[in-house]
Formats: sequence, structure tokens, C-alpha cells
Amino acid sequence: MKITVMQVNNELASTGVSVYVDGQLLGSIGPGGSVSASLEAPACRLLVECGVYRQELTLEQSAVLQVSWGLTTPEMIVSPAKR
Repeated sequence: MKITVMQVNNELASTGVSVYVDGQLLGSIGPGGSVSASLEAPACRLLVECGVYRQELTLEQSAVLQVSWGLTTPEMIVSPAKR
């Protein structure tokens, strides 16, 4: 299973979004940045965190995810990346 997490590159992007896989820090991404991991496990727990914002997901297959930020309400959004 391969997991990639990227952050959009715009004026709302954070300078430091931390990405954890099964409790281990995978890396920190800034605007336009990304981190990836290849795992042997059939499933994993993904945590994306920035200050008071956090999203937790359980992944059971490869995924490419995008971190974006809400314009009208302050929120961190983790969603499948647009191709």
C-alpha cells in the first residue's frame, strides 16, 4: 500500500502540516509539499495535524490525499487529491 499526502499551494496553505502513519511521524509539509510512504500492512491509521486542526483516517488501500483549507470557515480538509 502506498500513501501520499500533499498540501495545496495557495495563500491559505500552512507552513507546517504534520503527517503521522500508525503513530510515527512521516514528515511535515508546507505549501505545495508532499510526503509518501510504502507500507506492507493491510491497513493503517493516518493522522494529519496542524495546530488545533486534526483529521484522522483509517486507510485500507493505497491513497493520494490532499490537504486544503476552508475559506469561509476555518477548517483543514483532507480529501482525495484531484488529478
